[in-house]
Amino acid sequence: MGLKHPWILFCGKHRVNFAMFEPVYQLLRRVPGLGLGLSSGRYRRRPLIGWLRPKRVQYWNERLFGEFDVDPAHLVRTSGADPYPYDVFVTSNRDRKIHPRRARLAVQIFHGVSFRNFAVSAEYRAFDKLFFPGRYMMEQYLERGILEPGDPRMELIGMPKLDRLVNGAFRRDEVLSTFGLDPGRPTILWCPTGARHNSFELLGLAGVRALEATGFNLILKLHDHPHLPRGITLEALWTEIGPALGARSRLATRSDVTPLLAAADLLVTDASSVAYEYCLLDRPIIFVDVPKLLAQRDRMPGSAMDTRTHGRRMGRIIGEADELGPAVREELAEPGRLSAERQATAAHIFHDPGRATERMARRLLELAGHAAPSIPLANAA
Repeated sequence: MGLKHPWILFCGKHRVNFAMFEPVYQLLRRVPGLGLGLSSGRYRRRPLIGWLRPKRVQYWNERLFGEFDVDPAHLVRTSGADPYPYDVFVTSNRDRKIHPRRARLAVQIFHGVSFRNFAVSAEYRAFDKLFFPGRYMMEQYLERGILEPGDPRMELIGMPKLDRLVNGAFRRDEVLSTFGLDPGRPTILWCPTGARHNSFELLGLAGVRALEATGFNLILKLHDHPHLPRGITLEALWTEIGPALGARSRLATRSDVTPLLAAADLLVTDASSVAYEYCLLDRPIIFVDVPKLLAQRDRMPGSAMDTRTHGRRMGRIIGEADELGPAVREELAEPGRLSAERQATAAHIFHDPGRATERMARRLLELAGHAAPSIPLANAA
């Protein structure tokens, strides 16, 4: 690899990491004179042997980026011993093991905002730039003393993944038709978080049956890298759940949840960042209470969990499967009940939604030392 022009490397351990960056990648890949790399960061370079694939298949580049529209020539093998000097390294994962050794600047773009606040941590001070999704997370860093006011690492950018959601790029009926679901019926989207003791682990198929009993469409979207009991894989879980779903229920297996958010009339979740993202659409949310999950997070050293600022106040909280059906019907009958809370949450969590993609792309080009292209990036798509 000859690095005679600016290079930007995106690296992530999971598909959701790339989903956060994909809209920016699609702009940057059309910029002349710019090198782009995509990697799981799990390859290892051995003397005389060359590059070895990761032992776990989910860390293969081909697997990680397989569902996305990427240029295969951009897939590169990197590791902590990587000899290539990248100009900018971009990730939404904080694992230090995936960092290339010779990146001039490391940029963190985060992979979501949840009241559990896993992304609020002193570990992120290792990055040269922190591209915050909105005011809320930046304020958390300042209030907790992780960063000081005026720290040059802080930049308010927004979340590119959500631009297409607020700009109407995803059409509800079109998304539902890809699942073979009737767009004339209300659609429920159930998105449990990936931590143990989540809402699906708590309610399981009893929750599915309760939602199916409403007569509405149901899309179940499991986290793309959940913490599962030893010996159980996500693929095995899909295989088990799929045949158990009813005629109007579907299992979503792609990592990007944003098209599903656009298609859903109501969201069921627990402690996932998807709840805050859904607030941008100002539609009803039901939280399944997960006390064990929240207590486990609260006990963690350095926990920054924040249930006071926004928490779950923009939705309705239920505890049992038999509460789901009545709660769904009541929330859909009065969809504006918590509208003010949802709008306030979205405005605080996300900065200038709809224009974050171009904002981040231009900033990365500046950091890489690349002259801005002569045509607007927005016209390059």
